[in-house]
Amino acid sequence: MSPPSFPRLIVELSFAAVSQRLRPEVKEILAALPDWIDDPQQLARCEAMLLYSLGRYRAAAKRLAKLSADDCVQLRGLVLMKTQQMPNSLTPPESCS
Repeated sequence: MSPPSFPRLIVELSFAAVSQRLRPEVKEILAALPDWIDDPQQLARCEAMLLYSLGRYRAAAKRLAKLSADDCVQLRGLVLMKTQQMPNSLTPPESCS
């Protein structure tokens, strides 16, 4: 069995950072993901998950829109629920983290 690739380790670390509520680290990893993940669909999946964890629901929805409708169905449901619950006036701007 070969060791996991560097991009895979980074993605796993980012998900661990999410579970430990390490927001600054999640933001740093999110910014660097395009340099480490070449597959646009995999990048969109990972970015959507991390953006959701940061409360950036509209940005997460934009990443999910790049994928087929049957991809990341559970995350789509969570994002939809969050975006429908927030009045537009209370939705944080995309530049906020």
